[in-house]
Amino acid sequence: MSQAAELIGRLDAIRAHLLAGDLSALAAPDAVLDAAGLPADRSGAQAAQAAARRNLALIEAALCGVRAARRHVEEIAGRARLSTYDASGRIDRTVVRPGPPLRRS
Repeated sequence: MSQAAELIGRLDAIRAHLLAGDLSALAAPDAVLDAAGLPADRSGAQAAQAAARRNLALIEAALCGVRAARRHVEEIAGRARLSTYDASGRIDRTVVRPGPPLRRS
């Protein structure tokens, strides 16, 4: 098996673990990839790069989901942040804490 095929196979295995949500299997992906070595030919390197980019897209999407879940938990916990802009256009983040309930008089 060529170095490119071995590396792509390992990247595909990492992708399968990402898609399955099996993050415990990804404890040391760098060691797994280092063991495969780098492809010597240009076409193999390009194919490996494409596989790595597919994995990167999955990881970035997962991070977006984690950030959205974190925001949702903060909203539920009452620690939502209110973002406003000052006169010079810089963002100003203020932590909003729930106050006492409003009562009609």
